[in-house]
Amino acid sequence: MEQLSQRAINPSKLRVEVKNPRL
Repeated sequence: MEQLSQRAINPSKLRVEVKNPRL
């Protein structure tokens, strides 16, 4: 669920999540 919070805070993190689903 942390991923959702980070995505809302920094849309840029979304790209990182795509590369590293672990985040």
